[in-house]
Amino acid sequence: MSVAGAPVWLALGTGRSMLGRSRRGLLYGGLLIPLGLLAWKVGASLAFGNAMVPWPERPGERCLSLSLLVAAGPLLSFLAIRRRAPVWPALNGAVIGCAAGACAWVAVELWCPVSYAPHLLLGHVLPIFVLAGAGGLLGRARLALRSG
Repeated sequence: MSVAGAPVWLALGTGRSMLGRSRRGLLYGGLLIPLGLLAWKVGASLAFGNAMVPWPERPGERCLSLSLLVAAGPLLSFLAIRRRAPVWPALNGAVIGCAAGACAWVAVELWCPVSYAPHLLLGHVLPIFVLAGAGGLLGRARLALRSG
């Protein structure tokens, strides 16, 4: 669970400023979340011998769809919790999408035995980027300050 704890803390916390995290912190967090999860999975899998062997019958589509399905709830919940982001609403939404993807990563990891790199990139990492894009669009619409 701590694998998803840091991304959620980054996405929902405001840091030291009342206005939210800096643009640089959000950009680094948005890029380091999927890279960190991938590095963790590959590193943990190398400890088990033949875990990185190709599985042609499991290219990653099931993990992709399961990740997107599981992450929909956390994405909408995190956007509801974070009511406004006065600065960088789209970037805040993108990091919220990455955090939702990290939560889904934990659930999918409990189900998926495959550690083959192309499978991980398609079924485990790609959903995080898709969710970041969706979070960015939803963040711009939902988290931006409105006048009147």
